[in-house]
Amino acid sequence: MTADRFIQQCGTDEPLDDLLVIDGHCHVDYWIGMHAIERNIEGIIEAADVVGIDRLCINYAACPEMRLGNDLVAECKRRYPDRVEGVCYVNFFEGGEKVQRAELSRCFDEHGFRGIKIIDMRGSFYPQTRDWLEEEDPLRPTLEFAHERGASILCHGYLTYDIAARCPGANFIMAHASGSPAGMLKLGELPNTYCDISATSML
Repeated sequence: MTADRFIQQCGTDEPLDDLLVIDGHCHVDYWIGMHAIERNIEGIIEAADVVGIDRLCINYAACPEMRLGNDLVAECKRRYPDRVEGVCYVNFFEGGEKVQRAELSRCFDEHGFRGIKIIDMRGSFYPQTRDWLEEEDPLRPTLEFAHERGASILCHGYLTYDIAARCPGANFIMAHASGSPAGMLKLGELPNTYCDISATSML
């Protein structure tokens, strides 16, 4: 399917049934203040069927307890193994490097997750000027894990050129096209950065 045909078909009510369609940013359950069509996996699968989405990369919207949210996603993947890819949620201010690596390893090795989702549960997104690869930085273990495993990271907040360039083994997805236009164009020069143009609905 060419880009022009894709854009044209998106303006109709016809499903995209002649190509593989993957939703790379999908949440199960919901976060306070965030509207979702469905909060359970059955409803999400039903909605995906209507519009012709073949596979769903699912993460928990936001949960202070990493394991709790990831277990819910693992259950969705267990029930719908041909439709769901698990994305491991990491609260990188919880527990330090040992806890982060243990949870990432559990999700990838035991449950077959293939991606990582990061969001700052304290409410402030990542400042664009900070070097997240500092030795003492709370996000460093997750970045290193993604680089080692060739995993994708769905980033809520700003992503710097320096981070992506220094972690070529990881793929970075800028959630909701966050960041300045100039910064996004600069990131586009790298082969391991992608832009998620999905909207977000906050009530």
